[in-house]
Amino acid sequence: MLTLLAKPHGCHLVPESLAQRRWALWLLLTTGCGLKTALDVTGSEPPVGAAGAGGRGGLPGSGGATRTGGVVGKGGTSGESGGAAGSSSSGGCTLDTDHPGYLNCGPWHGYAWTLATEPDMGSTISPVDFTTAAGLPFCAQGVLATVDSAVGLVGFNVNQSAEGDTSQGTWTVTGNGLKYALGNPGGSPLRIQIQGAAGWPDETWCADISGTTSGSVPWSTFNQACWASIPSLAYDGQTPLEQVMLLVPGVNGREQAFDICLVALYPY
Repeated sequence: MLTLLAKPHGCHLVPESLAQRRWALWLLLTTGCGLKTALDVTGSEPPVGAAGAGGRGGLPGSGGATRTGGVVGKGGTSGESGGAAGSSSSGGCTLDTDHPGYLNCGPWHGYAWTLATEPDMGSTISPVDFTTAAGLPFCAQGVLATVDSAVGLVGFNVNQSAEGDTSQGTWTVTGNGLKYALGNPGGSPLRIQIQGAAGWPDETWCADISGTTSGSVPWSTFNQACWASIPSLAYDGQTPLEQVMLLVPGVNGREQAFDICLVALYPY
């Protein structure tokens, strides 16, 4: 039975039932897994009062997804320094030190979060959020269960206020694509996923970036099944976006350890 889960932060609660329903629907339709694994997800929703946002379906094991995101900070290109008082810079992204866990990445701005699916089968991820992070990069480590419906995610909302409500906005797409900088000391497979407000199945797209630590991905490269050997529906470069994330896919038959770090994700 679906329940309304919440995490307290002061006098606020974060609703999660919509996110859990979407994960459950995806797992049922695409992997044949039982619903119970999608109803109890290890990871974090950004704490309200310092964050706020719920997950948005996704492509577990073969894709993956999550949440959304308020005032634009200084962006820049990878390798640039930058940021004003009250921020901690890491190339194309800055950390708002007045709002723990809140990122400004060019025109994108919102709270960061983590998520791992299939915890009942052994999936883990740490930390549960980035509210105690002193600066960038934002790193997460864990192990995914031995099924391809397990995914590990580190992402953030791209148009979310820093002022403590749970609303998530969308970003009107401009430019040619996104740039990224990351660390992957664990050497796991890795994807970037972008997501619109509708979530799966219509507004979730990914791109495989395994074996790289920086680069750019044109909007036209993102598609709805980036793990498949056959063509799938490409992102149109126009649908407004709500969330962006790094995604580690699980593997059938063996555990997948991961250790990934988000340095920068921003449009160009």
